[in-house]
Amino acid sequence: MFPLQKDIWTEVISLYKNMPFLWDKSDPKYTSRQSREIGYNIILQKYKEHDKHANMAVLKKKIDNMRTSYRRELKKVLLSKRNSLTPEDRYVPELWYFDSLSFLDKHIVLQHNRDSSDEDDMELSHITESQSYTDDSSNFNPSIENLFYQDFEYDNDILPRKKRKKVKREIPDELGDADTLDNVQEDDWLVVGKSIGVQLKGLDSRQSAIAQKIIAETLFYAKLGKLKEYSTVSFNEPHKELSDF
Repeated sequence: MFPLQKDIWTEVISLYKNMPFLWDKSDPKYTSRQSREIGYNIILQKYKEHDKHANMAVLKKKIDNMRTSYRRELKKVLLSKRNSLTPEDRYVPELWYFDSLSFLDKHIVLQHNRDSSDEDDMELSHITESQSYTDDSSNFNPSIENLFYQDFEYDNDILPRKKRKKVKREIPDELGDADTLDNVQEDDWLVVGKSIGVQLKGLDSRQSAIAQKIIAETLFYAKLGKLKEYSTVSFNEPHKELSDF
C-alpha cells in the first residue's frame, strides 16, 4: 500500500474509532440508523480524497474486510501468546493497521469449541457485560457474544437451556413523543459536531482557522436561506495588480 493510501486509511480508522456507535453494540446510538448514516457519510467524504468514485457500499465492504483481517491476525496473536514458551516466540502481526484497530478488542477472548480439541476451532469472542453466568465444570466464560455474527446471537451449545435469554432490543414507538424525537435529533447533531471537531483537530492551526471561517460563513448563509443543492466552496486566487511600465 502506498504512503498516501496509508495516510487516508489512518484518518478513516481514526474517524471510525471516534464514532463508537458504528462498531460498539453497547453504544446508545448503535441502533440509530440516522446516526450511523451520518457517521458513515462523514467517513465516506474523507475516503473520497483517495477514491473520488467510491460509494457507501464500497466503503463498508472495505471496512468489513479490514475488521475480518484484524480478527484473523488477533486470533494468531492470542494463540501464540497462550502457547509460546518465550516472548520471542510470539507471533508478530503482519497488518500495518493492526495496532490502529486495537480499540475493537478490549473485551475479546479466545473461546474453545467444546466438541473439539483442534486449535483451528478456537474462536474469537466478545465478552458481554449483560450476563454473568459461570460454568464450574469448564475453564472458559460462556457469557460471550461471537464477534463474527452481525447481530446478537448466542451459541446454544454454550449457554444452558435454563440460562438462555433472548436479547430484547428496545424499539421506540413508531412516532414517539416530541421530547424523544428532539433528543434523538440533538444526539445526531452532537455526532456531527464531534466528527467535525475530530477532523479540525488533525489540521494545522492555519488550515483549521480557515476551515472554521468557511463553516461559520456557510452557517450564516444557511440561516438566510441562500444555500442551494449546488452550492460549493470555490478556490479563487487573489488578483495581482499589474504595474505600469
